[in-house]
Amino acid sequence: MANGSKIASLGKSTIEIEIDEIITEIEVEVINSQDRMLIIGNDFMSDWKANIDFETHTLTLNDRGHEIYIPIEYIKSNRVKFETPIQDEYTDDEEDPTYENNEEIETFRVEDLEEEYISEDEEEVK
Repeated sequence: MANGSKIASLGKSTIEIEIDEIITEIEVEVINSQDRMLIIGNDFMSDWKANIDFETHTLTLNDRGHEIYIPIEYIKSNRVKFETPIQDEYTDDEEDPTYENNEEIETFRVEDLEEEYISEDEEEVK
C-alpha cells in the first residue's frame, strides 16, 4: 500500500482506464478495500514512460508521441526505513538481535480535476 502497510491480493484483473481521451487497459491487483483509489504501479509508469516533475507537481505520461499532463499532490513523510537492534533485548551471546523497523514513504495523489492539460502535439492531432 502507499502508506507502507501490507495487504493480501485477492488476484489480478484487467480494467480499462481513461486518461484524457485515451482509453487503455491495465492489469491491477485486486484487494479488499472500501476505498476507490487506484494506485499506479511501476509497470504502468514504465509502459507510459511516465515522469514526475516535483517542482510543478505534475505527472507526465507519453502515449505515441503525445504528452498528457496530470496534476498530482506530493506528500512526503519523514519516516526512514532502517533496522536497529533493540538494546534491551540484545545480549552478546545472541547471534540474531531483535530489530525494530522504521521507514520513509513518499505518496503521490493524482488530482481528479476537470481541467485538462494537453500538449501542443496532442492539440495538433485533434
